[in-house]
Amino acid sequence: MTDNRYTIKCFGYSLIELLVVISIIIILSGIGIANYIDVNRTQEVAQQSKKIFDNLRYAQSLANNNQKVDECLVPYPTTTPSGPITYPLLNGYKYTIASGVQTIKPVCSNLDKTAIKTENIYPNMTVTGISQVFFKVLWQPSVITGGSIITVTAYGKSRYITVCPSGEITYSELSPIPTPCP
Repeated sequence: MTDNRYTIKCFGYSLIELLVVISIIIILSGIGIANYIDVNRTQEVAQQSKKIFDNLRYAQSLANNNQKVDECLVPYPTTTPSGPITYPLLNGYKYTIASGVQTIKPVCSNLDKTAIKTENIYPNMTVTGISQVFFKVLWQPSVITGGSIITVTAYGKSRYITVCPSGEITYSELSPIPTPCP
């Protein structure tokens, strides 16, 4: 005859099993958080690069469409019954990156006009290369100052924007191969 009074059945996990499972969870979450931070930083650099690319395209579009601004219209000395005649003095649009700020300004017969668009560059971003691009009206060649490539760098990640005098603007995640612009 067996005595069941002294038999104890334990259901559960030992302390060592629990410690192993908790250690694995901590290691996997550490790897996940590190990858999340890396992806977030990569997206931040890509977003800033896209903003610069979009602003370059915007300035180019304004110039190519000969988009006039009121400040570039001056009254002609002759008046008509309907009022003074105005004529445009717009030469183009200037895109500038300086001191962490990108601006788009109309250029009217070498007069300094206020910026129509100003946008700050994200903190911790380094933008090198082109300092300004002048887009002439009606598809004339662009004037580029400071090279032809804008490099946006932060957290060890880089993106590249190439601007050619012909007006072609390209965006790349890979380091650009130095080829002549068309």
